Amino acid sequence: MDNIVVGIIFLMFRFSIDFFSENINETLIIDILPDFVGFMFLWFTLDRMQKINRSFKDANNLSVILLVVSFLNFASQILPIFIGGDISGIDGSYAWIILLSNLVRMLFSFGGSVYLALIMLFLALLSSAFSDEMADKDKAKLYWGTKIMVFVYLAMIVVCIVNQFIEFPVDVWIMVLPVNGIFALLVYFCMKHIKVPKEID
Repeated sequence: MDNIVVGIIFLMFRFSIDFFSENINETLIIDILPDFVGFMFLWFTLDRMQKINRSFKDANNLSVILLVVSFLNFASQILPIFIGGDISGIDGSYAWIILLSNLVRMLFSFGGSVYLALIMLFLALLSSAFSDEMADKDKAKLYWGTKIMVFVYLAMIVVCIVNQFIEFPVDVWIMVLPVNGIFALLVYFCMKHIKVPKEID
């Protein structure tokens, strides 16, 4: 299966476990399908596809940013298990790690919907890239399928922003799950018509 499809599948699902950490006397929610793994799969292929068209390059650049952001989020989830969340009594050389971890956890707890909006923006750019490429290859059905997905993901950005201020009864990830499933299927068929360079020039 193509790396891009695998990456989208990782972004589709949210499987979390609750873990009680005695270090901080708090229950942590840990994502066992972290987004950064999905962005790594995406980056592996997009880094070689970025010269195909401008949208692939834009999607690749954003995937690198989101890879770093999502890794920081995952690291902030698991670090308290090992080193706690209190800087008192911690060696000074490690205190900054705890401070950064706590800051990232706080930012994601208050601004998680903004992060989701950035993922929707990434998927919109990726949809646009495939749409442009299918237009050049005269694949009308795949062109229109991916073009529609661009507008769907742009609409989902608005939904995510609104969800930052008004909590919906249904989680945004549940709402976007079938959309991502359709997009993953479209990408699977699009990739059959795209020759990915073996290495970057």
